[in-house]
Amino acid sequence: MIQIRNAIFFSLIFIAAGVLGGCGGGAGDSTFSNSGLTPITTPPPPPPATGLMMMSCIDGSSTQCSGDSIIRIENGIALTRSGVQTYGKSTSDLRTPNPNATTATGMMLASGGMAEIRINKDVNGAVSNPVLLLSNLGLSWDGRSERPKIIETFRTTQGRVQQNSSGAITFDALPANSNLGFYDFAIKGIAGTQFNYANNAYFPRNAPSRCSIAPCNTVESTGPEYQAGNWSSGGSVPDQVQVFRFHEDGDVHAGDGQPDANGNPTILVGGSGFGAPYPGSKGGREFYNWSYRYSNLTGFNKTPILNPHINPHINPHINPHIKTLKSKNFYLCC
Repeated sequence: MIQIRNAIFFSLIFIAAGVLGGCGGGAGDSTFSNSGLTPITTPPPPPPATGLMMMSCIDGSSTQCSGDSIIRIENGIALTRSGVQTYGKSTSDLRTPNPNATTATGMMLASGGMAEIRINKDVNGAVSNPVLLLSNLGLSWDGRSERPKIIETFRTTQGRVQQNSSGAITFDALPANSNLGFYDFAIKGIAGTQFNYANNAYFPRNAPSRCSIAPCNTVESTGPEYQAGNWSSGGSVPDQVQVFRFHEDGDVHAGDGQPDANGNPTILVGGSGFGAPYPGSKGGREFYNWSYRYSNLTGFNKTPILNPHINPHINPHINPHIKTLKSKNFYLCC
């Protein structure tokens, strides 16, 4: 059975240059405790960050984003171009033996990973087109290398999402499951191209879903649900948007097995049919956002779905060291 290991909790604060520009500088001072007797020396703040601190989003002027690089890390808190981020990893799964192979609890500070949020806002501040990009979080499909970057757009149709050379989000048609030049696990085994199995949306499709407990999901997402607040009319309630998507990232059964001696297609070993079995065969991702015109509080959850029918020795793109992610993000724009 696939095990969940190392849950990760993300908390990110993204703040535009106008706010961060006032941070840093100054000297330490001396104060006194409540007793009035013991001097307490306050250490000076760290030196100002170097690098650009202006929000700049590659996807256009209507996009607000958190920044795509880490400038500096202090005490586990990473400063990005448009704000800050911090996250932790679960601790229960670090015990030997693991007391519960199906979940992970506890948290310890971690660093080195990167989460980027992008959202689109219209002239009234309404949010649409949420994008989440996650990388370098220690997530592995084969137990050896980092999985390809997560580029989650919560799309409702089939297709493949990528980033072009400038970092902008692009959408392409999804190759057929019989294209073994793309879905090359059947030919190359563990040397297959992991990048080709990431960030694909296989549903809805004409062929039925296949799952062990009916009814099976038939779509991956129904799209964002938006609820307007009253901030624009003088109130304090923010706009809200949330969206959920089942995903199949890393499922090598998206592709067929090698043709038989007569050239007929075959089902990949360990599969129950042709193509990814059902929406959510590898988990679900949830995004929720509260926003004013130039500020956003965003939460993100990623949960693997266990599938006892998948053998990690047959499927090297899925291994027992799967992490559960939770993310909270806050950022101000321009």
